[in-house]
Amino acid sequence: MSFVKHSENKKMNKIIVTLILVSFISLAFTSDKPQTQVPFPYGTNEYIAYRVHYGFINAGEAKMQIDDKLYLINNKICHKAFVMGATSGPFDMAMRIRDSWATYLDTASRTPQRAIRDIAENKYRLREYTNYDYANNQLTIEREGSEKPAVCYKVPNDVQDIVSGFFYLRNIDFNKKRIGDTISMNAFLDNKLYLFKVRFTAREKIDSKFGEINCIKLNPIMEKNGLFEDGNSISFWISDDLNKIPIRIEAKMWLGKVAMDIKAYKNLKNPIHFED
Repeated sequence: MSFVKHSENKKMNKIIVTLILVSFISLAFTSDKPQTQVPFPYGTNEYIAYRVHYGFINAGEAKMQIDDKLYLINNKICHKAFVMGATSGPFDMAMRIRDSWATYLDTASRTPQRAIRDIAENKYRLREYTNYDYANNQLTIEREGSEKPAVCYKVPNDVQDIVSGFFYLRNIDFNKKRIGDTISMNAFLDNKLYLFKVRFTAREKIDSKFGEINCIKLNPIMEKNGLFEDGNSISFWISDDLNKIPIRIEAKMWLGKVAMDIKAYKNLKNPIHFED
């Protein structure tokens, strides 16, 4: 692959960060409301890192982490969860991306109470705060440094964001789901309310850096667009255990296959089993 033309590098970088974002959006917005609350599948100080690559070429990295302490937000005791995405290698020289999303999750209801979006792409900067008001079925968004007033949006009381939805997904008991089932969720992203849908496709073994592991395969149902080949171009696999962490994500694009693979983890709440 050539990295000669800056314009091509810039476009490729946007594709890489899109994969990182869409991957976690896909994970975030796949969960319908569990019928019962299950014991927490995650805890403080959990950390998972991923390698994003185009074939053998490193293109970026992504991380998920839960802070090592609890916070009081809206009079609720909350976990603080992060998702971070960044370019690396040749892609980083063409367009430096350091994006992150954080959400404060109520430890009782597991709903988001506050969210922060921090975008750094070359010289572009955006820091945005979202506050949830479930009593009035609304959320408020304000941007740091903006002279414009905060904006309120009406939302359903089960709305999720990019981070909270992923952690909520981990409460689903897939033993009560059938292969072929479609799962839906209300999601608020970029000032819009969406209904995301994902299909439970299969149970498969996936090879990873740590060995093989039993996984649940999911496919977000997406409209065909300029980046992806068709509506089933993204596949992701989460561990078929109590942790339900992402193991591998693949996206078929016009330029070929881009993938995201687990490369490190620590402080998982439940045991995880990889076969040699």
